[in-house]
Amino acid sequence: MSCVDSCTTPTNEYDIVISKGASLSLPVTVTGYSLTGASAKMQIRKSYGSAVLLELSTANGKLAIVDSVLTINISATDSDSLPTGNLLYDVFITAADTSKLKLMFGKVVVGNSITTF
Repeated sequence: MSCVDSCTTPTNEYDIVISKGASLSLPVTVTGYSLTGASAKMQIRKSYGSAVLLELSTANGKLAIVDSVLTINISATDSDSLPTGNLLYDVFITAADTSKLKLMFGKVVVGNSITTF
């Protein structure tokens, strides 16, 4: 099951593919878990424990929660700053009661673009 369709259980694996210099808006419908009053955080790293290459959160506006949908927004500038290859990410939700849920995880596959701007 793809978390992009619907997350009915926590910790769903899903790989994100993006080209350098491209933007991405990826809506994730969450079921079976209330997002009311929740916040979210996502980090992209080269490997476990390495430096954070990109952080997305509801606080910095790169993640958005509306009703039961979490949207991951990666700008063209942000994708251009990432190195090509296979990176790692996960997304955590912090509920209104401060409990935490690892919603999804996987690879961010960053490819080069032929077209330049």
